[in-house]
Amino acid sequence: MIGLILACMVIGNFMSHTATAAVFAPIAIQMASTMNRQPITFLMAVGPGDCVFKDYFKLGWPIQLIAAFLLIVFVPIFIPFTKIIP
Repeated sequence: MIGLILACMVIGNFMSHTATAAVFAPIAIQMASTMNRQPITFLMAVGPGDCVFKDYFKLGWPIQLIAAFLLIVFVPIFIPFTKIIP
């Protein structure tokens, strides 16, 4: 999940966050199903953020690092990595 968050952060600097979410959502779903986990946890890593390109040079990177830290810590707490029960 950390790699997914970092990839979304980097790619999100060069294209819109909507496009980034559209590109990485299927990857997140596949990662979750491969690990036999709920996809919602991984999709939460794809979604946050709505800034323009110039904002990242001003305040974007610190905000992204804070958001990544909060995602890594709190998403598994509120949406646990539970196995899917068939």
